[in-house]
Amino acid sequence: MAYRLPPNTWAPILKKKSDEFLRKLRPTKVATREKKAKKISWKDVSRFKDQSKYEVSVSGKPIGIVEANLRLKWTIYPKFRHDDSFHTMVQLQTKYLDFREAGKAMVELWVVS
Repeated sequence: MAYRLPPNTWAPILKKKSDEFLRKLRPTKVATREKKAKKISWKDVSRFKDQSKYEVSVSGKPIGIVEANLRLKWTIYPKFRHDDSFHTMVQLQTKYLDFREAGKAMVELWVVS
């Protein structure tokens, strides 16, 4: 019979404290990102001169790429970590009509994540 370690009784308490700390920190994080989101820039990173792929930057920091398919519907591909909630998945699967609209949607996603 193998020896088993006793369960860590502090784990739930530490997890609760860290979750509480992150919940208190979240409004500050969102507020600073909203300030940065006022400076959005797009850079053409297409391989050809068809302007079908743009890199979206916020205050000089690249946050992702918007790309057009053959029917000129734009899709967002974020480079940042985001949650897997229903709202996020809907935004990622939505096809946008313009690269600016897609870029602004990606910035909104970046602000809340």
